[in-house]
Amino acid sequence: MSNNINLIKSFLNYSADKSKVINQNIANINSPDYKRRDIDFSSYLQKSLNATSELKNSNKIVQSTSKPSVDENIFIEDRGVNIEEEMAELAKNTINFKFAAKRISGYYKNIQSVIRSGGR
Repeated sequence: MSNNINLIKSFLNYSADKSKVINQNIANINSPDYKRRDIDFSSYLQKSLNATSELKNSNKIVQSTSKPSVDENIFIEDRGVNIEEEMAELAKNTINFKFAAKRISGYYKNIQSVIRSGGR
């Protein structure tokens, strides 16, 4: 289950960073020559998983909160910002974030339940 939790944590980080990028797009909607920005999910996830496996391969016990830099994963589209698209992306991203947060919460609630019951 640990791999699944790492994937979900990476997805939560991605969703939080994507929200920041979407909000930047919305904030700059009336800026002349501003180009829409987005985050490449696959490269973000790959970098996050590589960082996790590097920690596992080292013989150190470390709690890592590191995540890929947002700037490394942002790409600039050759078009302006459409407010309807950005609001739809923001709504979709919010749903994804809530789903992932519930999954992690459920995982830790199950662990807490097992600990409380003494493993019975």
